[in-house]
Amino acid sequence: MRILVTGGSGFIGKHLSKKLLELGHEVYITGLEKANCPKVAEKFTGLNLSEIDAIIHLAAITDTTNYNEKEVEEVNFHQPVQLFNQAIESGIKKLVYASSCAVYGRSSVPFYEDSGFNPMTPYARSKTDLDIKATELSLKYPDVSIIGLRYTNVYGCGEENKDNAASMVYQLFHQAKKGHVKLFKHGEQLRDWVFILDAVKANLLALDYPKSGVFNIGSGVAISFNHLVNIFEFFLKKKIEVEYIDNPYPYQDYTLANLDKSKKELGYDPAWSILSGTKICLKTNFQMI
Repeated sequence: MRILVTGGSGFIGKHLSKKLLELGHEVYITGLEKANCPKVAEKFTGLNLSEIDAIIHLAAITDTTNYNEKEVEEVNFHQPVQLFNQAIESGIKKLVYASSCAVYGRSSVPFYEDSGFNPMTPYARSKTDLDIKATELSLKYPDVSIIGLRYTNVYGCGEENKDNAASMVYQLFHQAKKGHVKLFKHGEQLRDWVFILDAVKANLLALDYPKSGVFNIGSGVAISFNHLVNIFEFFLKKKIEVEYIDNPYPYQDYTLANLDKSKKELGYDPAWSILSGTKICLKTNFQMI
C-alpha cells in the first residue's frame, strides 16, 4: 500500500513509519524537521492524494497544557477535517487517526467507547470534535473506513523531542536518575500506560479493519505515579525522593480503558506491561529502537 503518515516525524509516527516500511509498504510522511526523524520514509511533497491508498493522521498539538483554544482547534480539528474531505474526494477508502482518552475526562472508569464525552482541556475538546466529525463522515460515506484510536497514555523509546508533551514515564525517569521527582499531590493518580509498540500494532490492525469506528487503545491496567516511582527505584537500584506539589491544571485523576471492543473487533491485545516497557526504555535510555 501507499500510505501517508501525517506527523510521521513525531513519536508514534517514527515507529509506525519504520514498521510500515519493514512490512513492504510505500510510506510518505509529513512532520517537523526538529523531530529529527530517521530517514525511514520519503517526505510527502506535492504527492497527489489520488495516488495514496491510506492515510494515518497523527499530526497534532499534543501538549495538554496548551490553552490557546483557537490554535489547538485549528491544528487538531479543522486541518484534519480538511484533509479527510480532500482524501475522500480523491478516492481514498482508508483513514486512521489519533484520538485520545482525554475525551472521557473524569468519566467513571473503565472508559468504554460509548461512555460519552467529558473534555476538560482545549486538547481534549479538539479530539472530541474530531471524533464527532469522523463519525458524521463515516455515516455520510459508508464505503470509506474511518477509524479513530483513543490512546490512553503512550510512552516509550524515542520521546526525546516531545518536550512538554513527553509522557510522565519519560519525564519521571529523567528526574529519577537525579534521585528526586516532583508529583502532583499525592501521587495516587492512576494512569493506563500503553507502550509505543502496542500503539504501532493498533495502527496496523486498523489498516486491515474494513469498517469505521472508534477504539480504545491502552494496556487495560492502571498504576499510580507513586507505583511508577517504585518501579524506577527497583530498576535504578536507588532511593528516590518524592516532592508533592499542587496541581494548577484541570486533570484526569484516573485513566483506564476497557479493551473489549478493541480485542473483539480489531484483534488488539497489548503485549507490553509497564514493567516490560519501562525495562526496555531504561536499557536504551529512552532512545529510539
